[in-house]
Amino acid sequence: MRYRLKILLLSAAVVLFAYIMERNFSVFLMIALGYAIYCIVAIAHSKKKFLKNLEKSIKMMKREGKLSYGSETIIKFDDEWIHEIAPDNETKTKYSQVEKIAVTDKAIFIYDTTNSAYIIPINVFASEAEKLNFIEFIRSKTNA
Repeated sequence: MRYRLKILLLSAAVVLFAYIMERNFSVFLMIALGYAIYCIVAIAHSKKKFLKNLEKSIKMMKREGKLSYGSETIIKFDDEWIHEIAPDNETKTKYSQVEKIAVTDKAIFIYDTTNSAYIIPINVFASEAEKLNFIEFIRSKTNA
């Protein structure tokens, strides 16, 4: 997000500088139009660039053995907590900390922060009824 804001602010500054220096509206308009096109392309491309950099970082962490998650993790849900149990650590999250629940056709995402979520694949449920019961349970425990 900061990247996009920097592009917009830099472009606005360049356009303003060009207007002050030229005092010619047609030149100003051409420069403004050029930078507007540049901003649109840069903003549209920034998400793709971000995802590519993220993928590269994950591959590098995997090679170095520094991933923040284990190959096997158990997630337990009791009446008060969500427990995430990995071979080397255990974390607990209160249901009141859940900010959002998102359901897709492939997974259920239980967000405890804007950037962090428990991901429950849909294929772990034996039936559609079991999945719906789980979603109802989570929603009843959270404010999300």
